[in-house]
Amino acid sequence: MKNLEIYKLLDCPILIGTSRKSFINAVHSTKKDAKNRIGGSIASVLVALSNGADLIRVHDVAETVEAVRIFEAIRSAK
Repeated sequence: MKNLEIYKLLDCPILIGTSRKSFINAVHSTKKDAKNRIGGSIASVLVALSNGADLIRVHDVAETVEAVRIFEAIRSAK
């Protein structure tokens, strides 16, 4: 996700689907099952959007929408 801007050169939408993925456990000291990875899932979505993702695929829609709305409000309040 760090280098999404490279894919923007292809001039096509970028879809990211990191929701509940096992890589989220890599940063946790206690391993969580997929349903309990919402914090990491939301964090990865916000990073993806910050780095140019156009579309996101998630399991926890309501929670992610709330986080993205807050994120966008903060980002646009410069």
